[in-house]
Amino acid sequence: PSGRSMGLGSMSAALWSTSSLLPRNPASWGSMKTAELQGTLNYENISTNSASDQSFFGGSNMQGATLGFPILPQQGMTLGVGFIPFSTVRYAFNSDVQSVSAADSVSSQSSYTGTGGISTFFLGSSFSPVSWLSLGAALEYNFGAMTRSVDVLFNSASQYNHTLVTRNISPDGFDARVAAMFTAGALTLGTTLRLPA
Repeated sequence: PSGRSMGLGSMSAALWSTSSLLPRNPASWGSMKTAELQGTLNYENISTNSASDQSFFGGSNMQGATLGFPILPQQGMTLGVGFIPFSTVRYAFNSDVQSVSAADSVSSQSSYTGTGGISTFFLGSSFSPVSWLSLGAALEYNFGAMTRSVDVLFNSASQYNHTLVTRNISPDGFDARVAAMFTAGALTLGTTLRLPA
């Protein structure tokens, strides 16, 4: 959830920053010198066209917020807390089906929709025992809800009934992330290990 990370195509996991907290690599927090509050609000719209249909999806959502503050800047000790999205589910699809048999003529319209997602709350810290090495760890709690619906509407001449199936999933659980940053001259290597939830 930072403009810097988005501007680099989310490829900033191995970069030091004095003004940005990257939740994916807690070891990179070791260079922060001042307290930082950051967040991201995302607006997105998608338009799709086919030969006969057109769909438009638009919306905005909070992409996350983080707070980082150095406890002992000389030792690279920074405390970080915040929440970020882990996944987003958003789709809608319609399908028409025509089936003709000797017994009857059945047509149906099916609508498939999905919404929701998973978010991650994290609390972690970094520490630099020597100038060329920074270590970090974070405890994470994953939570969210996802809804998947299938709505099938048959024609009035059909012997079948209108059918709606909705499935709600609310996963949650803890995991942890450990990370390290190594610096040798102009080369920096960052690595992160995320334990399974």
